[in-house]
Amino acid sequence: LDELEPLTSYNYRIAVNGTQAAQGRFSTAPPPDRPAAFSYVITSCMDFTRYPEQPAWNAVVEQKPDFHLLVGDNVYANSTDRDVLWRYHLEQRSIPNFAGLLATVPSYATWDDHDYGPNDSHGLTPGKENSLESFKDLWANPAYGTRELPGVFYAYQWGNVQFIVLDDRYYRDNEHAENTPGKTQFGEAQRQWLFEQLKSSRSPFKVV
Repeated sequence: LDELEPLTSYNYRIAVNGTQAAQGRFSTAPPPDRPAAFSYVITSCMDFTRYPEQPAWNAVVEQKPDFHLLVGDNVYANSTDRDVLWRYHLEQRSIPNFAGLLATVPSYATWDDHDYGPNDSHGLTPGKENSLESFKDLWANPAYGTRELPGVFYAYQWGNVQFIVLDDRYYRDNEHAENTPGKTQFGEAQRQWLFEQLKSSRSPFKVV
């Protein structure tokens, strides 16, 4: 959606083959670099196979956060297979009150091991490219890494606060391997990207 105004509420309808399938309302971020009061919610670890009913989303929606940040284990697919990942994400989104949150609150996401691949998966996990492509299709983040460095990391502004979201899996060394010099959670290139974001930021407040 192009040409949206900052700090503005919009109604929308979604039609499929001419028939209305959904509707909702959302509000855009305040102008960048200007002070603004806001609230946000951080969520993780949604396992619909164990918890098919998730009443906590009702409390979240009632608080009317300005935006929503999912920080990983958004599903427990434990796979890099595209079909499996899509099925798990769509099952989670079929939970009505979670769907209601996504329909009304701007949402940003990163992943952890269970929605990236198997338990404790890392940068050498086979099929990680499938996981990345699926995540890019499923979550409308403002960016995905850089042209030279793929991954689920990006930065965005909310008022005069810069949020820097990192990817702790795509370049991660095996955490169960021996602790040797240079062992990393984020990879040296992503680490340098983080430092560049911090050095170039004009925001007085930064959340990593």
